[in-house]
This record gives sequence, C-alpha cells and structure tokens, in this order.
Amino acid sequence: MNSRIPIPRDPDDDYTAAMAARRRDFATARSGTSLAHTGSFSIEPAQLAGNIENFIGAAQVPIGLAGPLRVNGEHARGGTHGLGGLRAHGAPSRVAPSRMRRQRSG
Repeated sequence: MNSRIPIPRDPDDDYTAAMAARRRDFATARSGTSLAHTGSFSIEPAQLAGNIENFIGAAQVPIGLAGPLRVNGEHARGGTHGLGGLRAHGAPSRVAPSRMRRQRSG
C-alpha cells in the first residue's frame, strides 16, 4: 500500500486561486495547522507559472521605512528613503538612532 498522497494538481490550469485553496485545504488536513492568512494575497496566480510549484498563497513580511539614506551612485545621488525588511539574508536588521544596518549573525 502506498501511503504517499500526491499534492493536488490540475494539469490543465494549476495556477488559479481555486487550486491554491485546494492545496491549502490539503496541507491543513495533514498538518492540523490553519493557513487562513496565506489565502489573502494580491498576486495573480497565473503570473507565477514557471516561478513556483504548488502555489498555496503568500505570507506577509513586515516592512519598514529607513532614511534618509545617502546615495552616491552612478544614476542616483543625494538623500532618499528606502524600504527595510525585518530580516535581510537571514540576519535581523535593527534601527539605531542615526542609521539602519544589518546585524552580523553568530
């Protein structure tokens, strides 16, 4: 007997909100964990074809505003503001009174 149950797929149109909901239900039934929040997304599932398999939704990531940031680049110069995430490459970011920087891990 094969105890492996395949993840729900639709060979004709796998990138739809309905298929994402079916897979969330599948995951919830097997894990006992609610995935209710992942079902609220503004991404059009059809645009994800070729970028992700078995799409179930999206997760919220806290984003803050940092700045002003000094920019001295080829195409930009001066002060600006930028977005900062809670974590950058696995290392938490922290905001000091005068700057935002990535903390070293370990």
